[in-house]
Amino acid sequence: MQVVDGFVAELVAYGAAPTVIGQYILYKVEIVEGRFAGEHGETAVGVDELARWPLVPPHWIYLPGDVTFPVTNTQPCAMPGWLGHSRQIIGWGTDPDPAAGWMAHVRSVIGEAT
Repeated sequence: MQVVDGFVAELVAYGAAPTVIGQYILYKVEIVEGRFAGEHGETAVGVDELARWPLVPPHWIYLPGDVTFPVTNTQPCAMPGWLGHSRQIIGWGTDPDPAAGWMAHVRSVIGEAT
């Protein structure tokens, strides 16, 4: 649970207002481009994907079902109305602040939404 607490604390530092709900951490990101630009969108990460944080980033980004992409790999989500989207992070580990890198990655992914 220490890794989860650390991840949550890092999200708090970025104003993401994280909440642990069951096996997920829900948090908000300010979206800077694309369909949702200017909005604060809700997203989530699976607690089980944080086992090697910050050495290895989460792979799945969970978003409400109304967030769609032209191309994506998906997996079901235990939260009703949500869906997991598979995304690789190229060059992970080069950012001195992993939480900043993670937030930028999530913003970039949501920026591709249609």
